[in-house]
Amino acid sequence: MSNQFYYLSMTMIRAEHCYNPVKKEYIGLVFSVQKLRHYLVDQTIYVISKVNPQRLIMMKPSLLNGRLVKWAILL
Repeated sequence: MSNQFYYLSMTMIRAEHCYNPVKKEYIGLVFSVQKLRHYLVDQTIYVISKVNPQRLIMMKPSLLNGRLVKWAILL
């Protein structure tokens, strides 16, 4: 079993700088999954992060809005 590390870079638009940390984490995850989808198929993926947006959304569904629902479905 070999470990592979990928580094991606994304520049946020002006409006995205105002997002709360959960939304910023989600947009980063969605960006990563979309860019690396062909590498991620049939692989076990570990996400190391300060914030766990998936767990937070599942525990507090009141935080869901249209954008977060769309991102959650993509993930």
